[in-house]
Amino acid sequence: MSKKISNRLLEKSLSAALLAIELYNKPNIEYREESFAILIINAYELLFKAKVVEDTGKINSIYEYEKKKLIDNTSSKRDYIKKNRIGEPMTKGIISLMNSLKNQKKISSNVIENILMLIEIRDNSIHFINSNNDLMKYKLYTVCVATIKNYYHLIEKWFSNFELSKYNFYITPINFSGIDENVETANLDIAQKNFINYLEMAASGAIKDDFDVCIKTELRFTKVETDEALLLKYAQEGKKVNVELSDEIFKKMYPLTYSEMCAKFKKKYGLKINNFFNRAKKVLEQNEICCKARYLNPNKKGICKMFYNGNFINKLYEQMEKDKNLEF
Repeated sequence: MSKKISNRLLEKSLSAALLAIELYNKPNIEYREESFAILIINAYELLFKAKVVEDTGKINSIYEYEKKKLIDNTSSKRDYIKKNRIGEPMTKGIISLMNSLKNQKKISSNVIENILMLIEIRDNSIHFINSNNDLMKYKLYTVCVATIKNYYHLIEKWFSNFELSKYNFYITPINFSGIDENVETANLDIAQKNFINYLEMAASGAIKDDFDVCIKTELRFTKVETDEALLLKYAQEGKKVNVELSDEIFKKMYPLTYSEMCAKFKKKYGLKINNFFNRAKKVLEQNEICCKARYLNPNKKGICKMFYNGNFINKLYEQMEKDKNLEF
């Protein structure tokens, strides 16, 4: 059986997004931000189409329609699918899709503002290309960081059953410390100054939710006694961690309480908390796979509370399926 059209659109969207990220992360590449904008806009358009088709269950919900001109020069009462030059149906563009989702209150205004900035970067690429101005590079970077975060969270929100953990959604942090904004601003051309003013105005009007117009970043290097990256990697892979963790690292490795873990499990797999769930949970908790107990007593005696991470949810589902198969 062929995949659902919405899933195929989502996979194409992901391909475009990952290619955009790959290009941005290359150490030496010209036309970086402009290439990223072109590809990520395409990724968003495909994601929006996937969402519309998923909600309506109809491929023609993303088609463009028009009135036909009749012989007597009047317009037809009925709408017909608009065709392109080779006779195939024309689909809606990103602005049309975005406005439709906005009217249905399915998309944050912060996402819309961020995408409009990407369109400005794409449409005005002649003014940004090969810019040696650090301030301009930094401003463009803040838009790109927010774009990736928003894109990832939209997929999580709209397609909760789609597995995203195998993809690396990040763009390389760039150190812009020590920028003298007065000097850098003086070296901008008119179009670049207009873009920065537009960005700052849009950012100042952002609403408070899970999405961003732009994200200010600061790169710092600190020395730590514990290899936090290695510990987080162990937690993601389900390996046991035999060290005492600081509160900060513990929260990063195991951010979910029991109720939060259950809520995410039900949302992702659409399953109830039943005997299969409780049996599988007990098995996994005994091995401390992607979960860990936090004791009130430092000597690990008495009352404790279990915490989990996202990988525990996947392994829990796998264990439930094994238990079900054993009963037949």
